[in-house]
Amino acid sequence: MPFDSIGGVQYWHFDGWSIAMRKAFPGHFANNPDELKKLWENSLIAVDANLLLSLYRYSESTRAEFIEVFERLKDRLWIPNQVAKEFLRNRLKVISDQAKTYDEAIQNLENLRRDFENTKHHPFVSPEVLGDCIKSFDLIVGELKSNKARHDSKIYSDDIKDVIGDIFDGKVGGWVCE
Repeated sequence: MPFDSIGGVQYWHFDGWSIAMRKAFPGHFANNPDELKKLWENSLIAVDANLLLSLYRYSESTRAEFIEVFERLKDRLWIPNQVAKEFLRNRLKVISDQAKTYDEAIQNLENLRRDFENTKHHPFVSPEVLGDCIKSFDLIVGELKSNKARHDSKIYSDDIKDVIGDIFDGKVGGWVCE
């Protein structure tokens, strides 16, 4: 097997140039805690579109935690141009898909509430407990509707897109010819 070295990195020539696996993916072979710490402290972090799009799928608290981490790592984050394009192209579909998920959850809870309101189906449950259950359904449906309204507003006023735009300002790879 023919080996060559370029810039101190060993390559194996087989139908072209290939990089040594340990050199190409040092994080996967770093067993020394000091090496791992050094990698985490100094590495450039490239994020993919699915992670960015998932911000629309998370609860507000989870999303806030992710954004807080992004803000802390802001100087080391970077995305390829394709990731930015995929994020911007697919965000409305993800928002729409999440709106459908809200609608389905609301509909299912409203159907279940109607079933519980029919006391003939639940003769062994006290009216007080049924009343508490129905109040709980109303609270949950109310919260879902409120969250859905906030979520739907992202189509026109998208705070997630704005935050991502700020975090990755000047950190997007160049255009790739297609």
